[in-house]
Amino acid sequence: MTRFNTILFDYGNTLVHTVSLVDAAMTVFGSVKGKMLGQSVEAQIQQLYHKDQCHQPDWKTVWQQACKDAELVYSDDVVFRHLTEFVEQSSLVPKTHDMLRQLKGAGVKMGLLSNVTGPADVFQNDLINKGIAGYFDTVLWSSAVGTRKPAPSFFTKALQMLSADTHQTLMVGDSELADVYGAKQVGVTTLKVSHSRSGNSQADHHCTYSNLADYVFELTR
Repeated sequence: MTRFNTILFDYGNTLVHTVSLVDAAMTVFGSVKGKMLGQSVEAQIQQLYHKDQCHQPDWKTVWQQACKDAELVYSDDVVFRHLTEFVEQSSLVPKTHDMLRQLKGAGVKMGLLSNVTGPADVFQNDLINKGIAGYFDTVLWSSAVGTRKPAPSFFTKALQMLSADTHQTLMVGDSELADVYGAKQVGVTTLKVSHSRSGNSQADHHCTYSNLADYVFELTR
């Protein structure tokens, strides 16, 4: 069995459990306008999840439309308040700190690749605030790069930045499309994480959140 010396991690619902954008918006802007804002943002983001979507749209255009739908006046502050609440309500998957610390100590190179529609600084600050930013050798947010998973170029950029061998690299994520399909396009082995191991998946490996750390350790020892 191949022992992997490089791991690419997804972020949302892989290393952190996230809340809905609707819930976060309702906390900040109230139950009526917040719900409308969050639903509009989520609907626009959901439309991006198909195999041919490589371009990451400008986050401002997404929130401008959402503010129009919710009858709110757009400003960058609306976006920052919404997304700051969103990331603050998210929580690390149990054992994430220990897993990343041990992988780092073992010399495993790690990258983080995440599709985000919003200012990259908000999400980077979340990594810092959760105490895990220092574990990663490279971090790619789609809103900063301009492309998004499952685009092959998104993965190859990370591989190049890490000087990684494709055949010794593992992609860990929760999305069948963005993470599994995307990584397989460039020949990277995949590990899909979910609440249950049941269900169809094209991933090479599959684990639950409760045994993610143990499964990753087994593949890197």
